Amino acid sequence: MNRFLQLTFSLFFAAFIANASEPLVRTVDVRGLQVGAVTTLVFEGDGFGKSPKLLLPFNVTPVLKPGSTEKKASFDITLPADIVPGFYQCSLLAEGGVSLPVLLGIDHLIQKPFAVSIDQPLPIAMHGTISGSQILETKFQGTKGQQLMVEVEAQKLGSKLQPVLHLYNSKKLQVAWSWPVPHLFGDTRLEITLPEDDTYTIALHDLEYAAGAPGLFRMKVGKWEFFDQVIPTVVAEGKVKAVELMGNMPVAKLNMPTTKGAGSVVLPWPTQGKWSGMRPFVQSGSSKEYVETQAPPMQELKGLPLIVHGKLLQPNEEDRYLLACSPKSKLRFDVFAERIGSAVDAGLVLRNDKGVEIARSEDRPGSSDP
Repeated sequence: MNRFLQLTFSLFFAAFIANASEPLVRTVDVRGLQVGAVTTLVFEGDGFGKSPKLLLPFNVTPVLKPGSTEKKASFDITLPADIVPGFYQCSLLAEGGVSLPVLLGIDHLIQKPFAVSIDQPLPIAMHGTISGSQILETKFQGTKGQQLMVEVEAQKLGSKLQPVLHLYNSKKLQVAWSWPVPHLFGDTRLEITLPEDDTYTIALHDLEYAAGAPGLFRMKVGKWEFFDQVIPTVVAEGKVKAVELMGNMPVAKLNMPTTKGAGSVVLPWPTQGKWSGMRPFVQSGSSKEYVETQAPPMQELKGLPLIVHGKLLQPNEEDRYLLACSPKSKLRFDVFAERIGSAVDAGLVLRNDKGVEIARSEDRPGSSDP
């Protein structure tokens, strides 16, 4: 009798665990939402139950479409026009619990599954998956003088795809290409002014033709506003400063709110433009901070430790700084460029007050930062 009770209890407990397991999301088509429009998201996985709900960080009510099953659920999501573009998490709520979060790209672009041709007006965001050595291609009609951008968001979405883009004309001649870059956190962007009216082909593949799983991506085509860098990247704690956003618009300045304590501070987008991509952010800290100036011949720095924020925009450009040092003092100079997503391959040179070079540094192991 005891063995029968134990067996019955074990079966009941196993059934309870199975029924109570949290939902597992394997794929989402598409991984983005359009601001001010209706977007359909299709989830596939296990444990969705009879009436799953979609949890979003907005005051919206996703509508579960008819025909959803234990393994597939579709939702229509209507976003109001005042939703701030950026990356946001969503989760699926079912009887057994809540799924792990899924990252979505949210902006004003039309969101569609990847297709062999683009029949929608640009800009558009196309969503898909690449595995192994697979190459995906899509065609569109371009006009002479058209300013075009193609950007793939993969690494930022948690994908293992290292995206490489090629743009071909109708004669299969390559007119532009791009590969993963640090300032896009391992993703890629192609920018070109189209040379003629033609049918163009966009090709996408993995850098090593060996995309691992998940190989998901979000490919944006057209024109939108973006930023790649914030200057300065760190602001002194408790002080109001203006920061600059560097991207494809004229330099946009934002007033920093007063900060308390160290940590990340997310900034608002400028009011002009249809922005897409990561929200701008800075780090709040307590070090003495300097921002690069153009004061000749050199900008003087005082007080240690300190941080200097600057930018190199022209070939062979040098920024020079003057620092008074005591004899026999031990100082460490450290440049952060690649490690904060910059495309700059920096070099660091120290000279004495007579202009004689006394130290030089280029790349370090595992980084191009000196």
